[in-house]
Amino acid sequence: MQNTTTDSNGVVVQVRDVHGDLHIASSPNGHGSRTPRQVPPLPPHFVDRQEVLGTITQLTHRAHSKGQPALVVLSGIGGIGKTALATTAAHALSEHHPDGQVFLRGGGTSAPVEPGTLLGRGLTALGHAPTDLPRDTEARIGMWRSATAQQRLLVLLDDAATAEQVRCLLPGSGGHTVLATARSRLSPMARDGAAFIDLHPLEDSAAHSLIARLADHAGEGDPAAVSRVAGACHRVPLALVVTASTATRTRASLAEVADRLTALPTFALEASVTEALTTAYRTLSGQARGLYRALACHPPYPWDAPAAAALTGLPLEDAQQALGELVETNLLDQPHLGWYAMHDVVRSHASSLVGAEAATARERLRLHYLTTAIAYDRRINPYRWRILPAALVDQAPEVEATATTALTWFHDRAGTIGELIDEAHTAGHHATAVYLCEALWGYYTHHKPLDTWQATHTAGLAAARATGDAVLQARMLQALGTWAMNSGDADTAHRNYTQARELWVQAEHILGQASVTEALGTVNLTTGNPHQAQQCYREALSLHEHLEQPRGVALARRYLGQAARELHDYGRALELLSMALEWFADNDDSYMVVRCRLQLATTHLYRGDLDEAHTTARSALELATDLDARYEVASCHALLADVAQALTLNHLHAAHTIAHATGAHEWSEALAKQKREVQDTRRNI
Repeated sequence: MQNTTTDSNGVVVQVRDVHGDLHIASSPNGHGSRTPRQVPPLPPHFVDRQEVLGTITQLTHRAHSKGQPALVVLSGIGGIGKTALATTAAHALSEHHPDGQVFLRGGGTSAPVEPGTLLGRGLTALGHAPTDLPRDTEARIGMWRSATAQQRLLVLLDDAATAEQVRCLLPGSGGHTVLATARSRLSPMARDGAAFIDLHPLEDSAAHSLIARLADHAGEGDPAAVSRVAGACHRVPLALVVTASTATRTRASLAEVADRLTALPTFALEASVTEALTTAYRTLSGQARGLYRALACHPPYPWDAPAAAALTGLPLEDAQQALGELVETNLLDQPHLGWYAMHDVVRSHASSLVGAEAATARERLRLHYLTTAIAYDRRINPYRWRILPAALVDQAPEVEATATTALTWFHDRAGTIGELIDEAHTAGHHATAVYLCEALWGYYTHHKPLDTWQATHTAGLAAARATGDAVLQARMLQALGTWAMNSGDADTAHRNYTQARELWVQAEHILGQASVTEALGTVNLTTGNPHQAQQCYREALSLHEHLEQPRGVALARRYLGQAARELHDYGRALELLSMALEWFADNDDSYMVVRCRLQLATTHLYRGDLDEAHTTARSALELATDLDARYEVASCHALLADVAQALTLNHLHAAHTIAHATGAHEWSEALAKQKREVQDTRRNI
C-alpha cells in the first residue's frame, strides 16, 4: 500500500480506531512503487560510529560535488557491525537519492552470487521485467548503466565476495552512492576510486552504553562488571549484544557472565564472538539448543516457524517457543513479522555444533518444502498435469491460499528452494531435486524469473539424468525448452523440445508426447512457420482425444486457433479460440481464460474489429491483474497499445482523406506524416 501524503510504502494495519485524515490507496501498477526502497530498517542496537558516519557523508558529498558517484567499501571481521553501519548510513543519505535505494546480498565467500545474477536483481528492482533482461552479463552491465544514467541512486551491496561483484553494480553517470560491506578490503576497487573504511571495535564508552541498554538489570551499580564484559567481548558489537541479551534472559549478573567468558581458553579479537555465542548457547533450553544447531542446515535465507518445526521435528508451538528464546538472546533476527534470519557468524558457530543430526534435519526440511510447494502450486493451477508420485502428493498439507498468495509464497522462498534443489542433487536425492523443480512450474510460468528458472532446472536436469528415468529427464528438458522460449532463444528451445519428445516416446508417455508436440508447434509459430505449427497442434489434438483429456483438447484448440490466425483464417481462429475459452471458463481455469482472451483480442485486431479487440483485451487485463500473472498483464498492456495505435491510424486516415478532399494541403501533408510515424512505430513494436 502507498500513503499518498508521504509517498511511503509498507504494510497497512488498522489497530482499532483511526483518527484524522489518512490517505491510503493501492499502487496504480498493483505491485508497489517503481522507485525501490529496499534498504532494511534501522538496526535496533546501533551505537556510536558517528565519526565514521560523518566520514561516509563527507565522502559522498565530495564526490557528488565533482559530478562523480561515491563508492565506499566497509570492511572488518564478522560481527564488527558493517551491515548495521551501512544500513544506518543508507537511511541518513536516502533523501539525497530520490531515484531509489537498492539492497543486494553478495553472499560472501561461502556462497558468492554471480555478477550477472546481482545485475538481474538490481534491474528487476528498478522495474524491468525478467523477460526483458539480456542473458549476457556484459549486456546486463550496459543495461544497468543506461537505466541508472543521470539519476541519483543508492546501492547497498552487503557481504560482497569480490571486487567484480561491486564493479558490475557501478551505476551510470549521476549522483549515485555505492556502499559495499565485505570481510576483506576489496583492494582492487582502488582503481575505481573507492574509499576504504576499516571498522574496528567500539570505543569503551559506546561498548558500555550498549551493554547497559540491553542488560540494565545486571550491570546496575557494577561498572567494573560492565568493563569486564566489554573487555572479554573485545568490544565487538555482535558479541556484546549476544552477551548482554543472555544476561537479561537468564537474569544473571554481568559479573557472572564475565566469569564465564574469561574462563574460556581463547582470548582474541575474532574469537570473542565465538566465545560469546558459546556462552549464550550453554544457557539455552534443550529445545532451543536443538533448534539452534538445526538452523545451520537451513539455506542462508529467512525462514518461518513451520520450516523451523520441520528441521527439528518439533510441534509448531514448541518450535515457536524455541524461536522466541533465540530471538530474545539475539541469536536470531526478525527481518519481517513471522520471518527469522541468522547472522552469518552465528550460522558458522551453529554449524560447528551440528553433528550426525544434520542429515535427518536436511531430509525433513526438503520434505517440508517439497510437500508445501506442491500444495501451493496446486493453488496456482489445480488443473495442469504433473509427474509427481501420488504418495508424495498425498503428503501435501491443506493450505488456505489464492493463486496470488501462493505466488507470493514461492517468491519469498525461491532462493531457499533453489538451494535445496542443488543440495538434494549433491546429496544423491536426485528425484527430490526434480520434484522441487516440478513444483516451481506454476510460479515460473506466471512470474518468469528467468535466471532462477535456468539455474534450478539445469540442476534438475543433471539430477534427472542421474536417475536414468526417461520421464524425469523429458520433463526437465521440456521445462528448459520453455525457459529458452521465454528468453527468446528459439533454437535452444527446439533442441530441448526435440530431445524431450524422444524421451517421452521412449517412456511411452502419451500425455508428455502431446504436451511437447504442442511446444514444438509454438516454436514453429514463433519462427514464422504456421503450417508446420498447425501440423504439430493437430497431432497434439489427436493424442489428447485418444487419452480423452478434455483440458488437453481445449489447449490444442487454443493453439490451433493461433495457427489459423497466422494463416489469416480469422473465422476459424475465432471459432477454435472461443471453444477453448468456453471450456476453460466452465472449469474455472482462470489463467487459461486470460490466455484465450489475449489470443481472441489479437485475432479481432488482425481482423480489424478494434472495438471487440479492445473490450476483450481489457477483460483479459482485469483477470490477469487479479491473478498476479505479470507476464500476461504486460502482454495485455502491449496489446491495448497496439489497438490504440490501430484506432489512431483509422482516425488519421479519415482526417487525412477529408483534409485532402477539401484542399487543406498543409494540414493533409502533416496528417500524412503523422500517419507514417505511427505506422513506423507499430512496425518497430
